Amino acid sequence: MKKRIIALMLFLFLLPTTAFAMPQAQEAEIIDPGTDIQARVEQVSYYYRVVDGRLQYRIWSATYGYWLTDWAWA
Repeated sequence: MKKRIIALMLFLFLLPTTAFAMPQAQEAEIIDPGTDIQARVEQVSYYYRVVDGRLQYRIWSATYGYWLTDWAWA
């Protein structure tokens, strides 16, 4: 009977230190968002021409390399 009581006391004594042990805090890595994030804006160019005395325009995407619009009257 003494062995059971001693075993129970050891179990209850060691239980909080093993089963409920708190994890160690890890060191947080600080990342500066200003160095990794860049604004990406599409670059466009406007081209103009005169047809029969009236002005037309067309928009070219310099970023992607294709026309965004057809000729439109201004």
